[in-house]
Amino acid sequence: TSVPLPFIREDCIETRTEQDSRELERSIHNIIDTIDPDRRKNTEARKREFFKMTPEEAKNVFMLVRYINKVEIKETAMATY
Repeated sequence: TSVPLPFIREDCIETRTEQDSRELERSIHNIIDTIDPDRRKNTEARKREFFKMTPEEAKNVFMLVRYINKVEIKETAMATY
């Protein structure tokens, strides 16, 4: 996915394998689409990985995904890209 503007990475989930990464990504999309389908429904964003949400909302989704998938939580530093 291309990124149109500079951004700050607020959080990340580290995985052991590419398969784990794909499963976690699918979980993130499913949770967001289930909780609030309008975040990307019927928009060009539906085909991409951008969601309209605050960093805190995104962090809450990450916490849910970590819990559901039993992923160890690690402290990560913010990074600007």
